[in-house]
Amino acid sequence: MFDEYAIRMSGGGDEERRGVMQKSNPCLVPRNWMMFEAYKKAVDDDDFEGTRELYAILAKPYDYYDLSKRVEVDPRFFEPTPKEYRNVAGLSYLS
Repeated sequence: MFDEYAIRMSGGGDEERRGVMQKSNPCLVPRNWMMFEAYKKAVDDDDFEGTRELYAILAKPYDYYDLSKRVEVDPRFFEPTPKEYRNVAGLSYLS
């Protein structure tokens, strides 16, 4: 299966491979800590900006690659789990 994919991908250039990858992989995979922060701010502070931000990108996860459709996103969403959540069950790991 991988060999077929490798053969198919070897024929195109970087731009073609990038296009295939961007159509197949969402730009952001939601993590529990992201949802936790958004929900906590909504409940504790009546601040729904975090939930709106996540909704904007998760509603159309492939559009972020298109600069004309890109929405502003917290750059932390593309970084490793923040230190304060790394040892919190349910936010950093589930079991």
